[in-house]
Amino acid sequence: MVGATPVVAMQAGSGDTLKQMIKAHLGVAVTYRVCIEWEYAASQVHVVEITDLGTGRDLYQYSVADGAPSPAATAFTELAA
Repeated sequence: MVGATPVVAMQAGSGDTLKQMIKAHLGVAVTYRVCIEWEYAASQVHVVEITDLGTGRDLYQYSVADGAPSPAATAFTELAA
């Protein structure tokens, strides 16, 4: 599904809010790696690198490391592959 437009169900006003939403299994997030460095280093999140989005920066999807992926996370991971 190259060129697919994502459907945004909700947005977070801060990185901390975004992380709490992910930890509550409310979906997946696309953000910069620097926003989740500590959680990534502590193996609290699962990261999938996303490339070639034309943003000029690398973006990453992250979700709870020990939880089962939601249908949205699975579809997004397949889309990014």
